[in-house]
Amino acid sequence: MANILVVDDSAPSRTIVTEIVKKCGHESVEAANGREALLAVAEREPDCIVLDLLMPEVDGFDVLRELQEQNSNVPVIVISADMREVSQKRCQDLGAAEFINKPVDNRDLEQSISRLLLRA
Repeated sequence: MANILVVDDSAPSRTIVTEIVKKCGHESVEAANGREALLAVAEREPDCIVLDLLMPEVDGFDVLRELQEQNSNVPVIVISADMREVSQKRCQDLGAAEFINKPVDNRDLEQSISRLLLRA
């Protein structure tokens, strides 16, 4: 059983992703913004992060940049309604392992989590 950090400023989106994570048999920790996410990474050392991209204050790009600066090896799955190729490329450049478009497809997220946990 892995510990998955779910980061999204939308409570309904966090609930959906958390339900998918639990359905896969994993534990989840939720963060409502990037600042909470970075604190949770330091305190909980998650096995994987599911990260919304567009959030107020500290957004997903900022979280990815901070994790990269910390030389973190926690795999990150970015979920976002921003489907522009430039945003996806920027996420990859900042270390994101995968990018999933919103609305989240259960099967895509389940497969991404499984794939990344196998690599870890």
